[in-house]
This record gives sequence, structure tokens and C-alpha cells, in this order.
Amino acid sequence: MMEAMWPCPWKAVWSSCIASEEDEEGSEEMFEVLVSVRKIYLDKEYAKVHLVRPFTCTNPKMTQCEFYTWLRMDMMNVVPLYEIYPIKDEGLNYLEPIAKAIDSARFFYQYLWRFWDSEEPDDYEWISRHLERRLRLYYDIQEGKVPDASNFKKCFETMVIEANEKHSELVDLYSAVSMSDSDTDLNTTDQELTQCADDLKVLRDKLEMMEDPVLRLQVLGTVEDTDK
Repeated sequence: MMEAMWPCPWKAVWSSCIASEEDEEGSEEMFEVLVSVRKIYLDKEYAKVHLVRPFTCTNPKMTQCEFYTWLRMDMMNVVPLYEIYPIKDEGLNYLEPIAKAIDSARFFYQYLWRFWDSEEPDDYEWISRHLERRLRLYYDIQEGKVPDASNFKKCFETMVIEANEKHSELVDLYSAVSMSDSDTDLNTTDQELTQCADDLKVLRDKLEMMEDPVLRLQVLGTVEDTDK
């Protein structure tokens, strides 16, 4: 990993979620925890963090021991950069530009980039194809230029989450296919892979339609009809 020339360490709030082991399948536990940022890896958009003592977490269900084990063993003390929120420190003048840079990265990955964009062909013009449309959608929502903006925003964000989860599932299935040594398991996985790919395509098509000022209302109407 390429290390950024950003001064470290400094304190930050790590805001994220973890799959719940107690509640129904698919549910998540949100949390905010105080960490010390030790290194920044720009090429991977990651930050290496350690827990700050005393342990400070907004989720009472998460104990220090459990969190420490999860962060160290499963996460290898590395977390997505856009989940980090630097804490202002009067003695660290360099934190302000760092915070602004992270805010920019966070905006990019939340509103402009989709995980599957990296799978497009090398000659794919991402800027001309997506950037303006996604920026316009963001500002249309913020400025209330779409009917029922709050409902539209909720619908769009939910669909993005579903698409991201489906994309992760598809990646896992591809990995399972490459590692399978059983014809029976391979056939089952192939069927799941095909279904997952079809589901993801439907979600991606709907998201692209929602980015289009003319077609977005059609998608919203379809979702509302489905919910009835």
C-alpha cells in the first residue's frame, strides 16, 4: 500500500456498522467509536487505526473486548477512509486540510462512485457517462427539484445499498465458483451466480434511470406500486 504523506497520529471518530449476531438476519448495528489514526493509505482509500483508551463507543451493545478483537483480527486495524471523521484539535493545524480531503473522498464514494464502475472496459468514459448525471441528481435532491424529494432520496439510497450488497454477493459467488471442486456445488453456485447477476443488473438499470431527469419518475412510480 502507498502511504500518504499526511502527519499522524490524530484522533477521529470512526462511524460505521457491523452485522448483528442477535437480531434477524441482515440487520446491522450502527456505531461511532473514538480511534487514533496511525497511517493513511491513499491508493486503497484506507486508514490504519487503533482504539483510544478509555474505550468510547456510542453503541452500548459493543464491549471493548469484542470490538478490539473484531477490529484487530477481522479488520487488521484497517478501515475505509471515508468512514473516518477527524476531531478538531487546536494544537494540530494540519488537521483542517486533512478533514477537507476526507470529506471530498466521502462525497465521491457516497454519491458519485459505484463499486461496479471499476469493472467497465478500459476505454469506458466514466466522466462523460456518469459524473454530470450523478452530480445533477445529488443537487436536484438537495434543492428539492424532484417530486417528493425526501421519499425519492430514501428510495434511491436504499436501492444503492441493495445494489452494493448484491455486488458483494456476486463477487463472493465468483470466488466460490473458482474454488469449487464439486460438480454439484458448481452447478448450484452457477445458478445462484446467474440469479444474482440478473438481480444486480435490474438494480443498476433502475439506478441509471433515476439518474436521468426524464426517466427517474417512472422508476419511483414502479417502486411505489410494488410497495402497495
